[in-house]
Amino acid sequence: MFCTPILMLSCIQDYDIDFDNSDKILTLNAEISDGQPVEVLIALPKKPNQLGDFFTPSDAEVILYENGELFEQLSFKQSTDTSFGVYISEKKITPENSYTIEATYGGLPMISAYQKVPSEPIIRSFTFGKEFSQINNNDTLPVKIGLVSDDFYSKYIAVFAYWDIDVEVTNENGVTELQNQTYRIDAFDDGTGFRDYKRNWVKALSPTNDFDFNLFLTSTENFKSDSVKSIQLIFFISALTEDGYLYRETYRRRGKDNFGEPAIIHSNIKNGLGIFSATSSIRKKFKLK
Repeated sequence: MFCTPILMLSCIQDYDIDFDNSDKILTLNAEISDGQPVEVLIALPKKPNQLGDFFTPSDAEVILYENGELFEQLSFKQSTDTSFGVYISEKKITPENSYTIEATYGGLPMISAYQKVPSEPIIRSFTFGKEFSQINNNDTLPVKIGLVSDDFYSKYIAVFAYWDIDVEVTNENGVTELQNQTYRIDAFDDGTGFRDYKRNWVKALSPTNDFDFNLFLTSTENFKSDSVKSIQLIFFISALTEDGYLYRETYRRRGKDNFGEPAIIHSNIKNGLGIFSATSSIRKKFKLK
């Protein structure tokens, strides 16, 4: 088994790979999202004694196909705050379309992967287990999202929630102005879901297509201040492909330190390592004040 050095993102077991040359296996990591440009990380794994950042070549050839037709050749963009870069597109991804990515570098074998973007989630119901007026300062809020399912829809869902608050503040010059503040809210449930590397709450839909979980709300007394002018509870609900779900599900099993139990992390890159997945998202707002 070989693990890429990219934050242990991809681990596979494949006896067709010559591990004596594992430092020459290309790695590809990307999750394409509907309505967004593509960003792809291409890297070479580190050698055992190599320190520092992984190597992201700027002269790889990365080509994306949409529904079997050429979509775009991606361009390399150097990161401004790190020593690596990513390959990006100018065009944006469309839900329900299929995408194939191919990457080559030097004389190494071409790597490739395929993914169909799920359709955007369709909500049929959204219910809360408590009235907002009855929420205590530190409390749990049960949430149930009913989702419509069809042939183009994913049964794997990721959700995150946050407060969006407008507050009046007085600056150092004594001038009162409106300031926007956001606070992420953690979710949990009975153990059927899990928190992924992005802090989203992830799970497979139940047979009823209900996605139920709880939000842990803290310091809600602060919202009653006269300086608080607007409060919104906002949810981002994302449909994941099966590869995206399996990657998240296996990634969380890995050891939490260098001496943890080894884990095989889901990969779908032909002739290489990594993950190529897709997601479609919607936003739902609830104005409380």
